[in-house]
Amino acid sequence: MQQTNPQADGMTMDASEPPEDATRLAAFHGDWTVEGLLRSEGSAASLSGRWSFAQTADGWGVRATMQTEIEGWGAIEECVLIGLDAASGSIRHLSMNKYTIRDHVGGWTADNTLVVSYAGIQEGMEVGEEVTIDFVAPGRIIAHIVEQADGEVIITTDLTLTKGS
Repeated sequence: MQQTNPQADGMTMDASEPPEDATRLAAFHGDWTVEGLLRSEGSAASLSGRWSFAQTADGWGVRATMQTEIEGWGAIEECVLIGLDAASGSIRHLSMNKYTIRDHVGGWTADNTLVVSYAGIQEGMEVGEEVTIDFVAPGRIIAHIVEQADGEVIITTDLTLTKGS
Protein backbone atom coordinates (compact mmCIF):
# COMPACT_ATOMS: atom_id res chain seq x y z
CA MET A 1 0.00 0.00 0.00
CA GLN A 2 1.45 3.33 -1.03
CA GLN A 3 1.61 5.97 1.65
CA THR A 4 1.15 9.63 0.86
CA ASN A 5 2.46 12.78 2.45
CA PRO A 6 -0.46 15.24 2.67
CA GLN A 7 1.80 18.30 2.62
CA ALA A 8 3.77 17.03 -0.39
CA ASP A 9 0.48 16.22 -2.17
CA GLY A 10 -0.65 19.85 -1.83
CA MET A 11 -3.11 19.28 1.01
CA THR A 12 -2.86 21.38 4.13
CA MET A 13 -2.84 19.91 7.59
CA ASP A 14 -5.24 21.63 9.99
CA ALA A 15 -4.22 21.20 13.62
CA SER A 16 -7.29 23.01 14.94
CA GLU A 17 -9.73 21.55 17.41
CA PRO A 18 -12.65 19.57 15.98
CA PRO A 19 -15.72 21.70 15.12
CA GLU A 20 -18.95 21.56 17.10
CA ASP A 21 -20.60 18.98 14.84
CA ALA A 22 -17.79 16.57 15.82
CA THR A 23 -17.53 17.46 19.51
CA ARG A 24 -21.29 16.96 19.96
CA LEU A 25 -20.62 13.25 19.42
CA ALA A 26 -18.98 13.21 22.88
CA ALA A 27 -22.51 12.70 24.27
CA PHE A 28 -22.09 9.06 23.21
CA HIS A 29 -18.98 8.50 25.39
CA GLY A 30 -19.30 5.82 28.04
CA ASP A 31 -21.04 2.54 28.71
CA TRP A 32 -24.73 2.10 27.97
CA THR A 33 -27.47 -0.41 28.70
CA VAL A 34 -29.75 -0.93 25.71
CA GLU A 35 -33.35 -2.15 25.71
CA GLY A 36 -35.64 -2.23 22.72
CA LEU A 37 -38.06 -3.84 20.34
CA LEU A 38 -37.41 -5.06 16.80
CA ARG A 39 -40.44 -5.51 14.52
CA SER A 40 -40.19 -7.65 11.37
CA GLU A 41 -42.82 -9.31 9.19
CA GLY A 42 -45.63 -8.83 11.69
CA SER A 43 -43.74 -10.15 14.71
CA ALA A 44 -41.80 -8.42 17.46
CA ALA A 45 -38.65 -9.40 19.33
CA SER A 46 -37.23 -7.78 22.44
CA LEU A 47 -33.56 -6.92 22.54
CA SER A 48 -31.07 -5.93 25.18
CA GLY A 49 -27.39 -5.28 25.36
CA ARG A 50 -24.34 -3.36 26.48
CA TRP A 51 -22.80 -0.76 24.18
CA SER A 52 -19.56 1.06 24.86
CA PHE A 53 -18.47 4.29 23.11
CA ALA A 54 -15.08 6.03 23.25
CA GLN A 55 -13.52 9.05 21.60
CA THR A 56 -11.41 8.43 18.52
CA ALA A 57 -9.56 10.37 15.81
CA ASP A 58 -8.45 13.20 18.12
CA GLY A 59 -12.04 14.10 19.01
CA TRP A 60 -13.42 14.01 15.45
CA GLY A 61 -15.50 10.91 16.21
CA VAL A 62 -16.45 7.99 18.41
CA ARG A 63 -16.01 4.25 18.09
CA ALA A 64 -18.32 1.70 19.62
CA THR A 65 -18.53 -1.97 20.40
CA MET A 66 -22.09 -3.18 20.69
CA GLN A 67 -23.08 -6.50 22.23
CA THR A 68 -26.78 -7.13 21.66
CA GLU A 69 -29.04 -10.12 22.31
CA ILE A 70 -32.17 -10.28 20.14
CA GLU A 71 -34.97 -12.64 21.14
CA GLY A 72 -35.12 -15.48 18.61
CA TRP A 73 -32.05 -14.23 16.70
CA GLY A 74 -29.33 -14.65 19.29
CA ALA A 75 -26.26 -12.56 20.02
CA ILE A 76 -24.97 -9.96 17.60
CA GLU A 77 -21.74 -8.01 17.91
CA GLU A 78 -21.51 -4.77 15.98
CA CYS A 79 -18.67 -2.31 15.56
CA VAL A 80 -19.44 1.32 14.73
CA LEU A 81 -17.46 4.44 13.83
CA ILE A 82 -19.27 7.79 13.87
CA GLY A 83 -17.45 10.96 12.92
CA LEU A 84 -17.41 14.23 11.08
CA ASP A 85 -16.25 14.12 7.46
CA ALA A 86 -14.44 17.44 7.33
CA ALA A 87 -14.44 17.51 3.52
CA SER A 88 -18.23 17.32 3.17
CA GLY A 89 -19.35 18.55 6.59
CA SER A 90 -21.54 15.47 7.00
CA ILE A 91 -21.60 12.92 9.80
CA ARG A 92 -20.55 9.43 8.68
CA HIS A 93 -21.76 6.35 10.56
CA LEU A 94 -20.04 3.13 9.51
CA SER A 95 -21.55 0.00 11.03
CA MET A 96 -20.40 -3.59 10.66
CA ASN A 97 -21.81 -6.86 11.96
CA LYS A 98 -21.88 -10.47 10.78
CA TYR A 99 -24.64 -9.65 8.28
CA THR A 100 -23.53 -6.43 6.63
CA ILE A 101 -21.38 -3.31 6.47
CA ARG A 102 -23.21 -0.03 5.96
CA ASP A 103 -21.86 3.47 5.46
CA HIS A 104 -24.53 5.94 6.59
CA VAL A 105 -24.36 9.67 5.85
CA GLY A 106 -26.29 12.47 7.54
CA GLY A 107 -26.06 15.17 10.13
CA TRP A 108 -27.58 17.03 13.02
CA THR A 109 -31.19 18.03 12.25
CA ALA A 110 -31.91 19.71 15.57
CA ASP A 111 -30.03 20.60 18.72
CA ASN A 112 -30.11 17.03 19.99
CA THR A 113 -31.07 14.87 17.00
CA LEU A 114 -28.73 13.05 14.64
CA VAL A 115 -30.13 11.44 11.47
CA VAL A 116 -28.05 9.23 9.17
CA SER A 117 -29.12 7.07 6.24
CA TYR A 118 -27.76 4.34 4.02
CA ALA A 119 -28.78 3.24 0.52
CA GLY A 120 -27.25 0.36 -1.43
CA ILE A 121 -27.68 -3.04 -3.03
CA GLN A 122 -27.74 -6.19 -0.93
CA GLU A 123 -28.53 -9.67 -2.30
CA GLY A 124 -29.76 -8.02 -5.51
CA MET A 125 -32.25 -5.74 -3.73
CA GLU A 126 -32.20 -2.01 -3.21
CA VAL A 127 -31.89 -1.58 0.55
CA GLY A 128 -31.98 1.44 2.78
CA GLU A 129 -31.74 2.27 6.42
CA GLU A 130 -32.50 5.47 8.31
CA VAL A 131 -31.29 5.91 11.89
CA THR A 132 -32.68 8.72 14.05
CA ILE A 133 -30.88 9.28 17.34
CA ASP A 134 -32.39 11.65 19.91
CA PHE A 135 -30.32 12.72 22.92
CA VAL A 136 -33.37 13.29 25.12
CA ALA A 137 -31.54 13.95 28.41
CA PRO A 138 -28.04 13.54 29.80
CA GLY A 139 -27.47 9.78 29.97
CA ARG A 140 -30.55 8.88 27.90
CA ILE A 141 -30.81 8.26 24.15
CA ILE A 142 -33.82 7.18 22.11
CA ALA A 143 -33.13 5.68 18.66
CA HIS A 144 -35.49 4.69 15.84
CA ILE A 145 -34.23 2.59 12.92
CA VAL A 146 -36.16 1.83 9.73
CA GLU A 147 -34.81 -0.72 7.24
CA GLN A 148 -36.26 -1.11 3.74
CA ALA A 149 -35.82 -3.54 0.86
CA ASP A 150 -37.09 -2.69 -2.62
CA GLY A 151 -39.08 0.21 -1.15
CA GLU A 152 -40.88 -1.83 1.51
CA VAL A 153 -40.25 -1.47 5.24
CA ILE A 154 -38.92 -4.82 6.48
CA ILE A 155 -37.63 -4.00 9.98
CA THR A 156 -38.22 -1.22 12.47
CA THR A 157 -36.30 -1.02 15.72
CA ASP A 158 -36.90 1.23 18.71
CA LEU A 159 -34.14 1.51 21.30
CA THR A 160 -33.62 3.20 24.64
CA LEU A 161 -30.04 3.65 25.83
CA THR A 162 -29.34 4.43 29.47
CA LYS A 163 -25.85 5.47 30.46
CA GLY A 164 -23.97 3.56 33.11
CA SER A 165 -26.75 1.30 34.32
